[in-house]
Amino acid sequence: MLEPKFTITSKIAQTLMRIEAARQAVANLPMTQKVQARLRETARLLSTHYSTQSEGNR
Repeated sequence: MLEPKFTITSKIAQTLMRIEAARQAVANLPMTQKVQARLRETARLLSTHYSTQSEGNR
């Protein structure tokens, strides 16, 4: 069985709860198909850019 080598402190738990609250707020926003497509395209371009940059390419 996995024995984690960390402890979840109250500060970590509070931070995780704030992250989850923010995630829920974003998930509940109304979003059109056009906005979703644009976000996907932007994410794809940034992912490609940083992937090639890490390989030493511009």
